Amino acid sequence: MIRKGVMPVDTSVMDVYRSAIYPGGYQDGYQRGLMPRWVEEIAATFNEDCVKQVVLSHRDGKFWIVDGQHTVAALKMRNGGLDLPVECLVYDGFTVQDEARLFMILNDRKYSKPVSALAKASARYGSLNDPELTKMIDAAKRAGVTVVFTTGASKSGTSAALVALDSAWKKLGGEPLFGEMLNNLVAAWGGDYNTLTGPFIAGMTEFVCRFQQKYDKARLSKMLREVPPSDIKRDAKANGGGNGVKYAKVFVKLYNKRLRFDRQLSFD
Repeated sequence: MIRKGVMPVDTSVMDVYRSAIYPGGYQDGYQRGLMPRWVEEIAATFNEDCVKQVVLSHRDGKFWIVDGQHTVAALKMRNGGLDLPVECLVYDGFTVQDEARLFMILNDRKYSKPVSALAKASARYGSLNDPELTKMIDAAKRAGVTVVFTTGASKSGTSAALVALDSAWKKLGGEPLFGEMLNNLVAAWGGDYNTLTGPFIAGMTEFVCRFQQKYDKARLSKMLREVPPSDIKRDAKANGGGNGVKYAKVFVKLYNKRLRFDRQLSFD
């Protein structure tokens, strides 16, 4: 019996046939999907002395992969696609939530393939039921934005910019300013996924943070709507500072266009 964090569990090292191993993490919402290119890279550069130990959870009578799904797939590839026994560290007594916590701990180590912000957020939301992240995702939904946990979101009204959204939630203190920030983007460009990316979210977060209660929301959306997102990106590149400041400066410039001087916003 050993203790991982506050969770007492039984562990053992044993050979488990690949056919008896189930990819539990992906379905349970805490692990990324299998990436074929990463499997091929592991197989091509395989070193038996450095291979990462596969970690399983023996739950509900089955062996579920907690960590090492790419290693298992690479071993099978190197074995001509045939089944084979795999030496694994097996945990008994874990719940899905315990598996999610262990997955995040193991993937903070330097020998692991880095876990994306999306994968970590998926673990927090899907398996660990992180209340703060759940609040943020629900607030985004109310503002007309569906948060997704896959890269390359290209559907109107969706955003996979988890890092920017999480940062915005914290900087704006949650609701109602977080919703106001997203409402501004949706009102301006109708939920165009190109405007629900990290730079646009960071820029509007900076804008709302600086000018809350000092600007006309209807005017902001009207002036931004006149400019395509590609032009916003181009003009932001010419500004100094991080993405938030770069894009906020563009938003301020457009807001002030054709506006009487004494009603203009000042970024300084």
